[in-house]
Amino acid sequence: MVRVTSATIENGQLNVWIDGELDGCAATISETRMIGRASTAHAIGAAIYPVSAHTPMRYAPELPADTRAGDLLAIPCIGVTVLRDVQSRSWHPERLSDDRIDHERDNFPPTIC
Repeated sequence: MVRVTSATIENGQLNVWIDGELDGCAATISETRMIGRASTAHAIGAAIYPVSAHTPMRYAPELPADTRAGDLLAIPCIGVTVLRDVQSRSWHPERLSDDRIDHERDNFPPTIC
C-alpha cells in the first residue's frame, strides 16, 4: 500500500507520484487499485512515479481521474517481499512528532508495496 503525494493530468494521462519504493519488490502495477475512498470519476491510463530515483516510472492501465494527494493505492507484489527490500531510504521531516525532538520512535517509514 502506498500514499499518493501528488497527481496531475496531462495530455489525457494521469501522472501519480507515490511515497513508496518499488525497486525492491516484484510489483504488479497492472493490478493497482485505489482503496479507502469511493470514486465515480471515469478511469484513465496512469503513470506511477515511485519515490526512489532508481525505480523508473511504471504504467497502470487505469485509475480514477480524480486521484489526488492523500489517496491510498494498493499495489500487489509477487512472492515474498521483505520490509528491508522496499523500505524508503529517505527521511521525511513531516513524519516527526509535534514536539520536534528527534526520538528513534519518531522515524516512521513511508508506506511500501
